[in-house]
Amino acid sequence: MSVRHYADASFWEDRFGSQSGGEAFDWYCAYRELKEHFHRHSPDKNAGILMVGCGNSQLSSEMAADGYRNVTNVDISPSVIRLMKQKDAHGMAWVTMDATHMALRNGVFDIAIDKGTFDALSCGDGNRSEFASTPSTALMVAEISRVLRCGGLFYLISHSGWPRRQAHFPSHQWELVYACEVELNDMAEFINILRSKVHPRPLREAFLPENGHILKEAGEEYRTAMRRKLLRRLFARIRPALRRQQEEQQQPTAPGGLSTTSADDNSRRRDDGCSVGPPPMPSDGCATAEPSPPPPPPAADTLKQGGGSVDGAGVGASGLRQQYCHLIIVRKTAAGG
Repeated sequence: MSVRHYADASFWEDRFGSQSGGEAFDWYCAYRELKEHFHRHSPDKNAGILMVGCGNSQLSSEMAADGYRNVTNVDISPSVIRLMKQKDAHGMAWVTMDATHMALRNGVFDIAIDKGTFDALSCGDGNRSEFASTPSTALMVAEISRVLRCGGLFYLISHSGWPRRQAHFPSHQWELVYACEVELNDMAEFINILRSKVHPRPLREAFLPENGHILKEAGEEYRTAMRRKLLRRLFARIRPALRRQQEEQQQPTAPGGLSTTSADDNSRRRDDGCSVGPPPMPSDGCATAEPSPPPPPPAADTLKQGGGSVDGAGVGASGLRQQYCHLIIVRKTAAGG
């Protein structure tokens, strides 16, 4: 089966229709990996949020549990909308809707979020390169622009970063706010490892009785990857303290043993030495950090297949072991209508 099936509505309806009360599943990453970015760029928890192609992800419910309760979830599969509405404990809206033709009023949302739908649509329309816009992805971006208010933010979680997605967002309609790499969730990490063991054969072959050794090898690599991930997280937590300690050791001392730290510097520190609040923000209130360096160009088969499957594991050999996805935040400008 070609990855083009990811762009077909019938594929998703068949998939979700066969899952009676199935467990939730998140492509790429979960709220845990995204939470800090929402808090930083969209602190208003009363904001109107559109979840595009919600599927059976827990992202909406986890955001609602964190206080973002004004969420409208749309998906092209009636089955998954029924399933998720039954499981919803937060009173969110659930609507069967095509992301390329949404029956929603203009300018009614402050935030739009997509995690996988754009990538799924990019696999269709005979697309030969992830750099090129397809009719479906162009329609989806146009619809999101239409339903967002001017100044609204679009959070795109994708297999590919800003350099490979920039062409989809015309500069006269959108401006980049922030872009970064985000760790995959644990399940996506395991899928990457497992898929690399059987590529180019279908993933399901890893579960055949005669391939038990593949599962064993994948399990061992997964445990190693999880240990590395834990170390990265621990280091990320202690890195600020290590940096402060290094700065204090390098701080010049005035005659008499007095520190040359200015009163302004001291005013920004708490008793524990931590900086009070984030660094000053630009006048528009959004951090404009430069996007992370682009990853190596994908293999030819990845480009041919549309830049990666929606499960966080690229369809080409070069994308199989990618340990991260990309978060891209763009703002709809006034010129975007």
